Amino acid sequence: MGLFGFFKKPTTNSLDTLSEQKKMFLVNYLGDRSVTWHIDKPVKEQYPDVEQNIEDLQKAGLIMKEKGVYVLTESGQEMRKAFRAQERARRKEMHQSAVDFALSGDYLSAYNARAKYEKESVIPHGIIVNLGGGSNTPTWEVASEIPSNIDNYIGNSCKLDFSDCENSERFKEALRRFYIGIEATGSNRIDIPDDFEEKLGEKLNCPALDAQLAEKCQFPDPPKLKIYFRTKVRVFNYISTKLIKKWDGKFDLGVYDCTSPLHATMAQYERMKTVGIEGFPKTFKTFEKHKKEDSEKYKLWMAEYSKTDLSK
Repeated sequence: MGLFGFFKKPTTNSLDTLSEQKKMFLVNYLGDRSVTWHIDKPVKEQYPDVEQNIEDLQKAGLIMKEKGVYVLTESGQEMRKAFRAQERARRKEMHQSAVDFALSGDYLSAYNARAKYEKESVIPHGIIVNLGGGSNTPTWEVASEIPSNIDNYIGNSCKLDFSDCENSERFKEALRRFYIGIEATGSNRIDIPDDFEEKLGEKLNCPALDAQLAEKCQFPDPPKLKIYFRTKVRVFNYISTKLIKKWDGKFDLGVYDCTSPLHATMAQYERMKTVGIEGFPKTFKTFEKHKKEDSEKYKLWMAEYSKTDLSK
């Protein structure tokens, strides 16, 4: 080694200062992103040496620049896939914990399940939480008292109109608690669990919904409770934001409204696939194609179904 080489500062890799999660996040963030796009402020705050990080990701063979776009290498794609799977698992665990705590009436723990998840995220979701100190700074610190946003969800749950539901107060209270739980998670994609009624030992009893389903639904077993709950939350949100003045009493059946020809065909497929017709298609798409063509196979399936149906 020469004299000047002896005093040369050892080269370092900026990625060594990043946790594995932060490295994976950055790879996921950069994938298929134009080089000319600015780096978002929250990302810059988490990665103060982001330009060097990007350079080192290229050296590590995780990303490359191609026609002005960051492109993930095969290794980068594997890292992105692993990161997304990891984040889905973390989110699912948080959702389950928050809802379980809420259903037990422990709303503080429901909030803290979300706070822990966000605190361990590279870029937490920002909300304004007042923990009694009057601060409007978004925070995800573990709370010792129920935050104001959870108090709001509790108040809103009492405004959900279950007056057309002829179930016990215990059943209705469980629905309100579930609402608080999903609000605490920050997600609107969580549905009533399939075993909700089984655990309570009580099925939804809503004559108005039954009447609408009898008129419009041809599916063999529509998810009544999910339809009921989704509609009630949607109506509450619409009235609260003044999108509507009052509810017209119609439940949002979605795909279960078989006044739509497509939905009616889907219902037909669901009914027919349960009776064991030989050679019946495994996918709705195949069934729909044969029905549109009025093919010989479709005629055969209908003849078989007719015999099976009549024997019930």
